[in-house]
Amino acid sequence: MQKFFYLSKNRETLGPFSIERIKSMLASGQLQATDYVFLEEIQDWVSLLEFLPEKAPTKISKIKDTEVVIDENDWFVLRDQKRFGPYSFLEVIKMLQDQSVKEYDYVWKATMSEWQKVADVEDFSSSAIKMVSLKEDAPRIRRRYPRISLGSSLLIHNDQKVWKGESLEIGEGGCKILISSSSLQVGQSITILFKPNHLLPPFHAKCEVVSKEEKENITHYGVKFLHVEKQVKKAIKQIVKKAA
Repeated sequence: MQKFFYLSKNRETLGPFSIERIKSMLASGQLQATDYVFLEEIQDWVSLLEFLPEKAPTKISKIKDTEVVIDENDWFVLRDQKRFGPYSFLEVIKMLQDQSVKEYDYVWKATMSEWQKVADVEDFSSSAIKMVSLKEDAPRIRRRYPRISLGSSLLIHNDQKVWKGESLEIGEGGCKILISSSSLQVGQSITILFKPNHLLPPFHAKCEVVSKEEKENITHYGVKFLHVEKQVKKAIKQIVKKAA
């Protein structure tokens, strides 16, 4: 007996479709790897990337460039001829402390005439960092976007390899995740597929890895959202505000 499946695309439920029809729709571009299929045996939605890994292309449609307004207090980092940011001053200090940014990397902000090595910028001298660390509120540095605890199953891919993971925290600007692989590097672009949970619907986000910490064979990553649907971003903002 032929089996049929329901799909979820752009928050709409479609189907039922046979597995052959689903494969055909993937091949023609009518479906993407980030769309979901409902499996009756586990009573849960899974992404097509997980359901049909040999058929589902991992490449996400290219995001259109948008105009970026640069604040004079925003810092950017240049590493291996790639630019990352913007970051706040305290975010750069934290990255220096956890070694995700090195003294030989370059930094720039709008008030500077050119890129300079971190080691040559007075704001990031050892004495300046020490003064920041001595401030009473230093251990409680407030994020630009507050986060809340959120456990959600994830699929993470870099257009070459796929990993399973779990989210620990989430906010409007990014999230903290853990996976068993330590192969991702700070500055790397990844796509995260969030499975549905009690607070948010399934969604995917284009991200940049901004921090990395290994704990007992599990790697914790801090990631910044580069692109996420406006509706999802609004929903995240609302649940964080409600939790606060």
